[in-house]
Amino acid sequence: MAREAYTYHQLALALLFTAVFRGESCNLEVKEPSEEIRQKEQSTFHIPCDVSVAQCHDKGALQFTWHVFRKSSSEQLDLVSGSSKYSLLKEGTLAVKSFQVADSGIYHCGVSIRDHVGTGAQVIGNGTVVAATVISHQIQHAVIWLLFVVLAVYSLIVLTLLILKMTGRDVPILRGKCGKNNGSKNNSTRRRHFRAVLQELYSNRNLHSTAKTPTLRPSADSQFENPHTPTQDDIYQNL
Repeated sequence: MAREAYTYHQLALALLFTAVFRGESCNLEVKEPSEEIRQKEQSTFHIPCDVSVAQCHDKGALQFTWHVFRKSSSEQLDLVSGSSKYSLLKEGTLAVKSFQVADSGIYHCGVSIRDHVGTGAQVIGNGTVVAATVISHQIQHAVIWLLFVVLAVYSLIVLTLLILKMTGRDVPILRGKCGKNNGSKNNSTRRRHFRAVLQELYSNRNLHSTAKTPTLRPSADSQFENPHTPTQDDIYQNL
């Protein structure tokens, strides 16, 4: 009888520990980026999943799953079969490759403790919004054509200026650049002309003053000493 009671007690104790282990509560906390992630098409980016574990009797290996909720659909991402688009990195970080507009949505990180079904052993994050930065094809074509037109006009202007310069024609645009170099030459030329005019006026003034001044008739002795001295009549005849 005592033996049967001992056996029964051992069995009850085992069941009690099993019940406590199975019903034990854990505290898992998942943190994801709260700010919106905007990506261009064909880009590659990562979404981290930070996990903190507390109050768990058995902290086994963590299992990560990722879920995405789009406008019209939702799915659990395949991270096991070696997908070329989604992959799971260390510490639960999700890697997304060749991002497309259709991949936009809210990405949730799910975490669970392996071989543990107690309360709080599974938790899912609040989610991270991922959106695509899209530039419409019409805007892209308009920008490309605008750049092409600007480049063509610039090339045409440069070619025209080169042709005019090679042919020796006056180019008003280039006149401003050459004006500084030719300015000193023009100023010196004007100064020379002005000096020549002043000298001519001064010479004419001296000539008139000389004509008005009475001249002395040479004496006979001086003419005898210097018979070749010109007289006033000879001067006027020479003029």
